[in-house]
Amino acid sequence: MPISPEAGHSISRLLDEALDLPAEGRAAWLASLEAKDPSAAASVGAWLDDLDALEADAQLLDGEQVPATVEDFVEHRCGV
Repeated sequence: MPISPEAGHSISRLLDEALDLPAEGRAAWLASLEAKDPSAAASVGAWLDDLDALEADAQLLDGEQVPATVEDFVEHRCGV
């Protein structure tokens, strides 16, 4: 869903603010934002979730944690 330039700037600023926090402080910060602006909190939360997934994938590709087979990768990512 497209957003206005103003909303995009606001989300970008909030995401920068969240990323400046230590990872363990983000949940409380996001809860505080949700009390003030649920829509912005949902957007920022989705971006943070995507970034966490990217970081997990990057760690997976660093060295010894790389799955040996496609089946191992699917099991790791999907839990099947």
